[in-house]
Amino acid sequence: MVLAFVALFATGAASIAQEEPAGIGLGLGFFSGERAYGDTDNVAVPLVDYEGKWFKISGLTADIKLPWISSERLSFALRANYTIGEGYKADDTEILTGMAERKGGLWAGAAMDWRPDFADFSLEWQSDISGDANGTRLRVEASRTFQWDRVMLTPRITGTWMDENAVEYYYGVTPAEATPTRPVYDGEATLNLEVGLRAAYMLRERQMIMLDIGLTRVGDGIKDSPITVDDTLTSIGMGYVFRF
Repeated sequence: MVLAFVALFATGAASIAQEEPAGIGLGLGFFSGERAYGDTDNVAVPLVDYEGKWFKISGLTADIKLPWISSERLSFALRANYTIGEGYKADDTEILTGMAERKGGLWAGAAMDWRPDFADFSLEWQSDISGDANGTRLRVEASRTFQWDRVMLTPRITGTWMDENAVEYYYGVTPAEATPTRPVYDGEATLNLEVGLRAAYMLRERQMIMLDIGLTRVGDGIKDSPITVDDTLTSIGMGYVFRF
């Protein structure tokens, strides 16, 4: 969830530069999001945005652009994401006591962004290349930005499909971790759905403050896990970006 938060703020920062020369956006954000394990993830994250002809950096996401098969409205890229806020340690919550550590991963794959007049659509197909989850995920998002003078509102809906390997790594229970109240769980592929809203206000020509709220409903593959406490998760993020 932190990854999505950083990417959303980087997208907002990029909007500052629509009529400006290429540059770098730098800022700081704070994220607070509930997790299925019953705890809340609170973290301060750097907000970085840069886009050139061949490369794009948006927070913890890096793109190698493919301009020869892209256009103004439809673009393709090779994309890598480093995730924070995923995974856990056994002492994070009581329900995780005795569980082995699960780590956040490095995901890489292909991405497509389509920007018709009426909305923005994005598609990501990625696999874990860190060797931890060894899973695959597919993320589809639709959003639209409405602007009134200095104010921008961007509602969105996002679906994230995780294969059984990814679900098993983050929400599964191995025989060695099982207890009388925590049975073995192998996990199964699942689809998480999120609705959210980002509000942005341009303080000056190159400065922006942003607020993002989200509500996620996890799929049955996560909901059925014995280490899942909450299946409806809320999140909020705030940030400031200055573009050089």
